[in-house]
Amino acid sequence: MYWKTLPDWFWLGYYLFFFASFATALSCLIKRRRMPFAFLVFILVFTIPVLGLLNGIERGPDLNEAEHLLQSLHKGESWSIYIATGYVTLLVWWIFFIKGIFERRGKKLDDFLKHL
Repeated sequence: MYWKTLPDWFWLGYYLFFFASFATALSCLIKRRRMPFAFLVFILVFTIPVLGLLNGIERGPDLNEAEHLLQSLHKGESWSIYIATGYVTLLVWWIFFIKGIFERRGKKLDDFLKHL
């Protein structure tokens, strides 16, 4: 039986995002910066894909991974809430990480965004 799945380019970007998040969190842990947040990201990078994979196995053949996640969120299933909260946390991590890079270089993020 064949299941629907997301395209290959999506999976490439998805796992690159997790790899980059892992690398930045590891870098912050080594440099002892943002330790609690970096440790949380370090844990999320491993648990989100595993939970997504394990719970994606039970999806029906007419749903891809994203549709299954959204359907499970709508039902209020705890694993989908954890994954959605994890995604938001990773996005917040990247906002703070990029903002920190600009601040360490003496530039304001607002000045950069004005030139876009």
